[in-house]
Amino acid sequence: MTDKPSFRSGFLFETLRSDLGIKQLIPEWNALFSSKDLKSDLLAGLTVGCVAIPLSLAIALASGVSPAIGLTTAIVAGIVCAMFGGTPLAVSGPAAAMAVLIASVVKSQGMAGLLIVGFGAGLLQLISGMLGFGRFVRLIPMPVVEGFTSGIGAIILLGQLPRALGFPHMPHNELLKLGLSPSTFVSDINPTIALVSLATVIIVKLSPRIISFVPGSLMGVLLPSILVAVIGIHVPEIGEIPRTLPWPQLPSLASLSWVPILKETLAVFFLASVETLLSSSVVDRISKTRPHDSDQELIGQGLGNMAVSLMGGIPVTSVIARSAVNIRSGAKTRRSAIIHSLTLIVSVFFLAPWISKIPVAALAGVLIAISMTMLQPRSFLHLWKVSRGEAMVYATTFLVIVFVDLIAGIQAGFIAAAVFGLLRASQLKFVLHTQEGNYPVRISLSGSMTFLTTSQFDKIRKLATQSSPTQGLVLDFASVTQLDSSGAGFLISLVEELHRQGIKIALKSMRAECRKTLEDFDKANLTLALHAMTESDVEKMLSLQTSDSPRSRLLHGVQVFQQEHKKRYSEIFERLAEGQTPHTLFITCSDSRIQPNLITATDPGELFVVRNVGNIIPASGRDTAAPAEGAAVEYAVGILGVREIVLCGHYGCGAMATLFSGIDEKKFPSVSLWLSDATNIRKNNPQITTPDEATKQNVLMQLENLKTYPCVQEAIQTRGLQLRGWIKDFKTAELYEWDEKALCFRPIREITS
Repeated sequence: MTDKPSFRSGFLFETLRSDLGIKQLIPEWNALFSSKDLKSDLLAGLTVGCVAIPLSLAIALASGVSPAIGLTTAIVAGIVCAMFGGTPLAVSGPAAAMAVLIASVVKSQGMAGLLIVGFGAGLLQLISGMLGFGRFVRLIPMPVVEGFTSGIGAIILLGQLPRALGFPHMPHNELLKLGLSPSTFVSDINPTIALVSLATVIIVKLSPRIISFVPGSLMGVLLPSILVAVIGIHVPEIGEIPRTLPWPQLPSLASLSWVPILKETLAVFFLASVETLLSSSVVDRISKTRPHDSDQELIGQGLGNMAVSLMGGIPVTSVIARSAVNIRSGAKTRRSAIIHSLTLIVSVFFLAPWISKIPVAALAGVLIAISMTMLQPRSFLHLWKVSRGEAMVYATTFLVIVFVDLIAGIQAGFIAAAVFGLLRASQLKFVLHTQEGNYPVRISLSGSMTFLTTSQFDKIRKLATQSSPTQGLVLDFASVTQLDSSGAGFLISLVEELHRQGIKIALKSMRAECRKTLEDFDKANLTLALHAMTESDVEKMLSLQTSDSPRSRLLHGVQVFQQEHKKRYSEIFERLAEGQTPHTLFITCSDSRIQPNLITATDPGELFVVRNVGNIIPASGRDTAAPAEGAAVEYAVGILGVREIVLCGHYGCGAMATLFSGIDEKKFPSVSLWLSDATNIRKNNPQITTPDEATKQNVLMQLENLKTYPCVQEAIQTRGLQLRGWIKDFKTAELYEWDEKALCFRPIREITS
């Protein structure tokens, strides 16, 4: 049931679950009637049920509804979501993260409005899951999620302080005063209620360290309730709990404000879906079973919210706390969540008189303990250390939620995240390199040249015009990813200015899409002849002496590496200073067009590279004056223990071309001797008529030569050393690998293993 994203045409029809996913759920439903793992599921379900009783009561209280509604909600959601959800070990029910939003809906629309909102949100979840939109709901910046969670925690904490201290109901602005200046309210505190609440918080936090097998929330409600009853203290209680579940019914639609209801429905749908899928991701990590099915989970939550609303309950989500308890208690199937609901039903039927005696202050204490966990100041401090921008997104979300409202906070968080992401993606950096003598000035650019980076344009202009580039200016665009009309306009004006000063300029390594943008805005074609792809192009364009240009280019490259890339590789270099452990011996031609680390996207320390003219490896034991290749093979295989050997040739190989054109032995004796073995390729294969055909045969011949080395033979037999033959095609940038089964070279992108 893993997600399989598809972006092909017909996406909706390929992922549509018109049967609500029932077909794939039937095998799991059948397993519910098996005795296998029944004991484990029973124990887990009973444990989660004990946790759910106080949590459901407390969250209902924070949501502005009667505690009995919290129990009804947990019972219905626990069964429906477990039956149809895509996360088998998750447990659904009332969630603290939703309490503030639900309370806001109840306050503005009443219970009838809340039931419509809950049913509508469930319907949207159902449709989203059926259409395969589950994976897209998770595209939410983590700083927004963490800021939202902390903001909810702060509001729950503030909202429960009046109950915990014995105050009457307080409006939001008064709660903020209470949170910011508690000393002014000291005289109004009810000591008895405050002590009950404080004791609950302490018990919830500390009891798991003493009695780990009993949930802290259950102990936090049970012990204060017993103490209050024994001593005879008079404190507000939650009141009567019905012993039966309500019949499904439709709410009254009269006098409802539909525009606000639609807005609140979308908000509940969004938040409930996000909370659910975050919980499912946590369940995946804890349970270490197969990944959850996001679309099926939304279908289950949608059906659960619709059923809960018809039963008079509040919107639900998959709850991280209960799901974690479920897994750690040994749950094996979705049966444990159903058993949790049955436990609640039994508790309501037999324990209702005792549940009704629970002090409101104890439930407030449980919520305060939960909110303290939700605040997570360490998350903000960690973000502040690693990314100030993301920390500001977190802070923006948190502050607007607390001081304005929930919806505004989420909107502000998204806007802040979008602005931060845009700014981060639109950074423009540059490195200047000048050198005394007849060398050009070089400026290496990286990032985006767009309207968002116009503040950097003047700095580049100043560097370009005031650095006395008598031998010309090279602007290196190899690392520039974007160019818009603002960037193009700046480049055109810079070229005009440099031309007026008689300074030559080369625009090196500009990407095709950036070059197209520049040409579209360059009506006078001032930049058309300035594009240089290689250093040879630069030399011709700036009329440089060839003896000077290479050193200038190398020194500039070293400086760019030191300033832009060294930090990225610093940790790798520190580790490599202690020794190397390459996984692959990469044998290839000395041709300058082949860069092993570039075409394989590998880091330093991964490849042990051998390069020579024609990527030739003499057979073992051959009498040769150049044993370097054999020594490299023996060292890489026998001492370093590489697991792969890749022998990579290339089309357009000059060494293979000499097999057809010949070579002057007197002028190039070493080359002639080195390629003497390769002449056998044509002698033994008269059907070969082109250098590229010889390249293929040469790769195969060198693979056979590798197998003559005793260390290679031993490694193949004892530890599965793999030998692979590759060919690089420069025209198509394609890599081909020899397929032993098909007896041909196939594109590597078509080979899965």
